[in-house]
Amino acid sequence: MDSISNVSARKYVDVYFELAEIYLKTGLKEKAMESLQKGLRLESWNYKYQLLLAKLEIDAQLYLKAYERLHFINRFCEDREYCRMADKLLKKPEFKIYMKQDPPPSLPGYKLYIIQFEGAQPIFIDAVASRIFQVFGIEVEVLNERLKPDTRKIRNNREHFYDLVIRNYQIRFGMHEYDELLRKTNIPRSKAENFKSKETLVKALCMQEPNGGELWNYIQATIRDQYDAEVLLKQIQQSFKKKLDLHGTIGLLGITADDIYFDDYNYLFGSGEPRLGVISHARFYDNETSLDTAIKRTVMQAFSTTGFIIGIPRCTSPTCARAYAHSLAEHDRKEDQICRECRDNLRERYRELSITNEEDD
Repeated sequence: MDSISNVSARKYVDVYFELAEIYLKTGLKEKAMESLQKGLRLESWNYKYQLLLAKLEIDAQLYLKAYERLHFINRFCEDREYCRMADKLLKKPEFKIYMKQDPPPSLPGYKLYIIQFEGAQPIFIDAVASRIFQVFGIEVEVLNERLKPDTRKIRNNREHFYDLVIRNYQIRFGMHEYDELLRKTNIPRSKAENFKSKETLVKALCMQEPNGGELWNYIQATIRDQYDAEVLLKQIQQSFKKKLDLHGTIGLLGITADDIYFDDYNYLFGSGEPRLGVISHARFYDNETSLDTAIKRTVMQAFSTTGFIIGIPRCTSPTCARAYAHSLAEHDRKEDQICRECRDNLRERYRELSITNEEDD
């Protein structure tokens, strides 16, 4: 279970919590902490287990981690009993020396390259590059070349929708009316099955309605083709292999405006693995969303994916930019900063990379 992706592991989150309870009953506190951390990486808003992990961290003298966890419960939890217990623990004298902010991590000599897919918006790309440099302490370069996304394994959601609309029209009004619609739109029967013809037919049907223009725009905005995230990752790797092989390259991050998916899941905000990642801002911006909100969402997703590129795990802090978000609502509850747990993991990973770099030299 530990080896599968975060998206797939979401199905089994309760198993981690159940294991933690079993380990605690048998006195295996370290094993219990490990299982709680794995579960909270996938369901970080679970206050019950956040509080339990904080208690175990206090027992293990991990006061920094426990402090942030208890502070989160006090700030966001609506259950008064959990807040009361968190507040009581925060009054321990051990926490007083851990309340100051720690400096950001940095890794001189390493660079992250940002890959632009066609359609990706410059304002999002620039914001991501700037904030990664500030928060992760690594150099960032945006490459000028733009990739056309690989269409292998593409989900043709629009064409599927057009097929449904046309089929319903044929059933409701008959083939004679359908042939008449083809004639009015200047589409020969022999070309009626290609994508552009289907799109023209559905648009013509929309325009017969009083609010046809709005209806058509809504369809275009909400029904998107989706690209396979794994295919895009391989495309990035193959297209920029020379950059990836350069000494000091920490990884490649692709940014696309197209919707992406993985396996049998409906969609992804982003996907990352050691040295490679891709994020999509397709679901972050629409007519009802402010530009500031869309930028914040994109930056937070970039932070999450960049962490995987560098080689650190997901954290257990619900308000961290890297916390696992199952929806836009959960995305918007987070802060566009990384938590102390992620900063500590970054420092440890940077030390490992620095040692490897010295040995290579």
